[in-house]
Amino acid sequence: MLIVLSHGWTVYPFDDSARIAPLDALLFAGNVAVTIFLVVSGYLVTRSMLSARERYGPSGPWRTFTRRILRISASVLVLLFAVALMSEVDDSDTNSQEATQKSILRVATYTWNWYVRANPLEARGDLGPLWYLSVEMQFYVVLALVLAVWGARRRHVSAALVLIVLLVTWWRWHSYDLEGWYGAPLRTTTRVDGLVWGALVGLLLPHLASLKRDAHALLGATSLVMLGVVFTSARYDIGDYMKLQGLIMAATVALFVAANQLSGPSAIKVILSSRPLRALGSVSLTIYIWHSPIFWAVSRHTSEWGNLSRSMLAVGLLAAVTVLAHRYVDGPVQRWTENIGRGAPAVENVTSADTSPPPTPHP
Repeated sequence: MLIVLSHGWTVYPFDDSARIAPLDALLFAGNVAVTIFLVVSGYLVTRSMLSARERYGPSGPWRTFTRRILRISASVLVLLFAVALMSEVDDSDTNSQEATQKSILRVATYTWNWYVRANPLEARGDLGPLWYLSVEMQFYVVLALVLAVWGARRRHVSAALVLIVLLVTWWRWHSYDLEGWYGAPLRTTTRVDGLVWGALVGLLLPHLASLKRDAHALLGATSLVMLGVVFTSARYDIGDYMKLQGLIMAATVALFVAANQLSGPSAIKVILSSRPLRALGSVSLTIYIWHSPIFWAVSRHTSEWGNLSRSMLAVGLLAAVTVLAHRYVDGPVQRWTENIGRGAPAVENVTSADTSPPPTPHP
């Protein structure tokens, strides 16, 4: 929802946002929200791949990856079809046919962030936020390969990820100093930090039992830090995010995820497990994919409307599309992909470097 709010400027300009401080920070927390998304996603997919490898052997991580890419691609392709159709019948769409075709191709092949970075004036702006899915899929291809080949040596993989975290952190700072606010944030190598942190927690979780005694305190402390970063977002820019702010958020979310898995019942878990948030989480993929194209389309067709009216229309359309897309596309595809690649388990020798089998990740 922070990501959706951060893109709300297309229908409701943020010119006077300071008058609602400190709540104005919620309109500028899109980048740190992406970090939360990446860390949690990296953790869940890593645990799923490890669990699949324990059951099916080296093919296990690829089974997880196949389910993931099929689920996301189904929703993305429906969106891209809608964008292509609208570009043909909507006279207010000023994007050229060539730009639309190239943009659709790059989004569909998960190379969108590369194209946007190299062609800022040609790429469709309403598809811009989908760079996240490209970075995610590029990372998961490599992760599946690594865990398929070296998944039995998790300590070695964990050590490599620690080194990668250090290198990516340095590279984010250095790349931003060289390329500035546009080029650096669209590189895969500068935006995988959250995914790497999440994967690292997924691998190290069996070794973090010593934190269990203090897990509740760590859960509370990391929650406060995350809230602090979010509610100060309006005071920082993309340069801060590419440097210290992003590092703090990624590390904090990683610790939060570990503490959440190790701690028992708590007030924080009760809040995060509430029915409204669980329902919102179940449609988060659909909301993320559709919100920007809908906001841009509403903005084009309501230039004479008031900001509040435009915003209400945009949110209403997004809610309606989310319900329909989740019911008829994402939901059925998710149920279908759950059974893909679930054959008989493989029997594999376990080396001394192995840990105990990881638990199945929570939904």
